[in-house]
Amino acid sequence: MFHVKHMIQCLAMSIALVQINSVVGDPQQNASRMIEWVKRGVSEGAGVVLFGELALTGYCAKDLHYNRQWLEDGGAAVELLRKAAKQYAVTIGFGVARPNDNDSSKPVWNAFVCLAPDGSEWVQNKVLLPTYGEFDEGRWFQSGALEGVTVHPLDAFSAGFLLCEDGWNNSVGVSTQHYKLYAEDPVDHLMGQSAPPNLLINISASPDYIGKQTLRLKMNERIASHYNVPLIMLNVVGAQDELVFGGRSFVLNDRGELIHEMPMGQEDMYIVSQKRLRKNPSFHKTERAEMEELDELIRLYLHDYINKSHQTRAPFYVGLSGGKDSTLVATVLARHLGKDRVTGVLMPYRLGQYTSPLSVTLAEKLGRSLGINLQTISIDTHVDGLKDLLGMEDESLAHQNLQARIRANILWGLANLSGGLVMNTTNFSEAATGYGTIGGDLLGLPLIASIPATTVKQYLHWLKDFGGETALSTEMIERQPSAELAPNQTDEQVLGAYTIIDPILESLRMNHGDIRAVVKQFCPNINVGKEADSFFKRITFLAKKLLIQSEFKRWYYFKTPQFTPFSWLRWSWPIANADFAIERYIEEVRLEVGL
Repeated sequence: MFHVKHMIQCLAMSIALVQINSVVGDPQQNASRMIEWVKRGVSEGAGVVLFGELALTGYCAKDLHYNRQWLEDGGAAVELLRKAAKQYAVTIGFGVARPNDNDSSKPVWNAFVCLAPDGSEWVQNKVLLPTYGEFDEGRWFQSGALEGVTVHPLDAFSAGFLLCEDGWNNSVGVSTQHYKLYAEDPVDHLMGQSAPPNLLINISASPDYIGKQTLRLKMNERIASHYNVPLIMLNVVGAQDELVFGGRSFVLNDRGELIHEMPMGQEDMYIVSQKRLRKNPSFHKTERAEMEELDELIRLYLHDYINKSHQTRAPFYVGLSGGKDSTLVATVLARHLGKDRVTGVLMPYRLGQYTSPLSVTLAEKLGRSLGINLQTISIDTHVDGLKDLLGMEDESLAHQNLQARIRANILWGLANLSGGLVMNTTNFSEAATGYGTIGGDLLGLPLIASIPATTVKQYLHWLKDFGGETALSTEMIERQPSAELAPNQTDEQVLGAYTIIDPILESLRMNHGDIRAVVKQFCPNINVGKEADSFFKRITFLAKKLLIQSEFKRWYYFKTPQFTPFSWLRWSWPIANADFAIERYIEEVRLEVGL
């Protein structure tokens, strides 16, 4: 029971920051959960309780934003919070998709709504709408006016609010090459007021990948120290489709020093007061290694994907090949979902000729050590029967693809029988080069398709050495990768060493296929002669694979969860395109750089 006297005293005390895991599609459920946090915040002395971007309706509801019934449900959820603000005598601020009733093609505003206990309220619409990479906000949201970004009294503060991207276009915060994606700069606009705010609050739904938090902190530290103003970044937490929100909301003082950082992957609340902001930092930040960060993002994604898509009891099927990719997928599934829900399926073909006996030995050893379910189904009869019926030659491309498709049929058949899911084991490097079979190993949930092959090995070593995964061995991790679709086949024979191709692939992707830019990036470290000949041969091959031959296959990776900056969410390339004169481009730039 809350007493009125106690609540009135709380009004001038502090702000509760809540990073919440919202559910897309059910704003009233989100509102009910937010009210529980409001009650907790009031009990701990808060006069204001704040939530992240689109916390009420979820980030991102995509084309649900066109659904009028869903928008009405959102309005009813706002009313629940309006009543709670009055009942608990507390100001509540939250992000919500707000219907746009103006004459516009965009159905909603990405809005921040602040409800006071006396019934007054104000709304600020997001100004800068990211429509690039993993973002497509321009599809649904109407951009707000910069004039709507104003200073608001908030408890003992005068606060300036930024809605996520509104804080990422400031010349102090971001490097020159990334600055000015937009004409407006809401940070400079706020701090240039005649009475600027004494607190900046960035209400965010900022997706994560390994290394993203370091980027956020550095950018906001520069802003806070330059403008001499404390800064809060209030993020959401949880996974939604291909995006993973790690939370890790933080508070900086006016010197840009870290006062507090909320945990990664968990809902949490932190109380901010002027007294805390004036203190010297005593918070000891938990430094996470990149692979530890990756492991936590995968855990969060798996749990949220299962819970939010109502797959709480579904078994998961992995084709175990004895290679590093299937080894990693099986290990993290058992690690984060439980060994009883994972079945590894061995599907050898012509054992000793195509499938190596070592592959079977290592796959069985892994499965037994992990304690997962194991099943072995030889595919000799199935493959050879169809091969002969269709008149395929041994080791032909058709014969190789047939093996992959038979394996996919077995995995999906088992999954259909049990209401389960098939896990795709293709890594980023393979996805980039189209090294996979449509209707075969490209099917299933693409868990690691944003993780390059070199990072897969790095992560496996971390799991073995620091993650407590005793089922893993160096032999499993360092074994030469092979699709085993033809005798003595290796990935290196087909693609080249991953340590060489991964950096080239990423450069090609980041430079949007600009061969000149890629060559100029690498040429300072290349010697004239055979080394240069080898490099140009490799980049010609990879450019053709990435830019021309493989994009149609990557449609299968559209919902790849983003764990690294190497996500296909950041790539959009035409499938029907001309055969670029790659050899000519290579020759021209080779002459230009003198190699």
